[in-house]
Amino acid sequence: MRGESLPAQQAFERLSETAARLSACRDRESIAQELLRAAGELFGVKSGAMYIPPNTPEGLWERVGSSGESAPATMALPEETLRELSDCALQPDCAERLLASVVSPSTGQSLVEPLEPFHGGMVVPVTAAERLEAILLLGPPAESSGREGEWRGGLTALAQQGAMALYSVRLASELQDLREELDRKVLQLLTLFEVGREIHSFAHWELLTKNILYTAMGNLGIREGALLAPQRPGEPFRIWHSRGMPMGSLAEDFHLPALDPLVKHLGKVRRALERRVVEQSFPHNRILKLAFEVLLPGISSHGVEFVLLLGRKLSGKPLGPDELEYLMILCGQAAVVFENQELVRRSIERERLAAVGQALAGLSHDFRGILQGFDGASRHLGKLLERVREGRSIDAAKLDKWWGLLCSSERRLTDLVQDILEYSKPREPVREACSINALIEELVRQRKEELARRRIRLELDLAPSLPPVEADTTRLYRVLANLFDNACDAVSAGTGRIEVRTRMQPDAVTVEVKDNGVGIAPEN
Repeated sequence: MRGESLPAQQAFERLSETAARLSACRDRESIAQELLRAAGELFGVKSGAMYIPPNTPEGLWERVGSSGESAPATMALPEETLRELSDCALQPDCAERLLASVVSPSTGQSLVEPLEPFHGGMVVPVTAAERLEAILLLGPPAESSGREGEWRGGLTALAQQGAMALYSVRLASELQDLREELDRKVLQLLTLFEVGREIHSFAHWELLTKNILYTAMGNLGIREGALLAPQRPGEPFRIWHSRGMPMGSLAEDFHLPALDPLVKHLGKVRRALERRVVEQSFPHNRILKLAFEVLLPGISSHGVEFVLLLGRKLSGKPLGPDELEYLMILCGQAAVVFENQELVRRSIERERLAAVGQALAGLSHDFRGILQGFDGASRHLGKLLERVREGRSIDAAKLDKWWGLLCSSERRLTDLVQDILEYSKPREPVREACSINALIEELVRQRKEELARRRIRLELDLAPSLPPVEADTTRLYRVLANLFDNACDAVSAGTGRIEVRTRMQPDAVTVEVKDNGVGIAPEN
């Protein structure tokens, strides 16, 4: 009961119950309320408040919880007072000295009178890992005669428990920010390389347009979408592909002139438009017959190459700013591919584009391996984050390990991009004796975590005692990696099965990669 302190032994025994409740708190406000509640129930403290360090340019300490008498919402504390706080916190006159130095942030005048209920109490620095997490301002207990040492020691122990809870909340927030940043980085990498990775197969117009639409929808979990593009520059936009979006007769009859006001507007603003904006600015446009929520233009130096229409996400949530930015980058990359298609059709810079396509095709497995490193490390960091959320300790060595993997993956990516920038012409093959089985085993080791994550069953049937073959080891490995990655892409998570088999023939060594995916439709 607030206002009457418990016997010292009983109060200390109930501190363990308080610690359990603090470990379940997920924000600073709930931690503050639990600390103040425990101070009242266990030690008879009638009034209290908790302040957290400033995070604004004004440098004001913000109150996140209070009980009993009201305390100022914010206050300014001089630096010299904070430096002395850790040395004098347990001294009887510490509260008086600190409160005498507190000033109003608006007037600069002393707040001694508003803080009168806290005189004779205690000011406790809530510190964890050598960082001041908060300041606990407590009034005197209901009965303190002869028991100052007991309740001061008990409140100090209570503050230490609160410090660990605040530290866990802060660490969880920082790890969550790190995870989100890693997710954004991986998304950006996919954005920059996903279209380029498949450029060697984009000579087929149908495959190109379908890949753009499915990539955008698949990465963000969008249930409805369509892509509009002209057959040639200057021709009307028509529906090339749609998925989940009701079409009816529009699939064949829809045409949007290249000089349509909406198309011209998209070429000027060069950004995504929500449906409500289109309805306000172009209320009679034919595109409103399609059930989209946002449209995004793919713009190259020639103008609007295509328009991407997307509906709702499977989660029902609207697309966020980061997701729209991702889509605009994807559309920008795809628009460049559209433009290159036209250049190829006109035989302009054919050799340069062919070289770029060959380079990206050859390096695609390297990009995937690096991205898998990012993905694996981020998921393990996510597991550490969950442990922090549950109030459990984490292994610092594991944190260093996965952070090191991220750093090494970043260095590998930097080196690979530099190689691409310096790429000038295809090199001559370097033939040497190599083991097919050894290359396959190395490939499986690199893809092991991806297979486990997607629950894909791998069956290896490697013929023993295969003789070495004369081949360019690097290029042969890339061929094997492309076959294996295509099989992984074709199968479903949880039920996918891939078989890799090697055999000795009279005059050759054969490699078979088989999967239980849906395969390619006969018309394609």
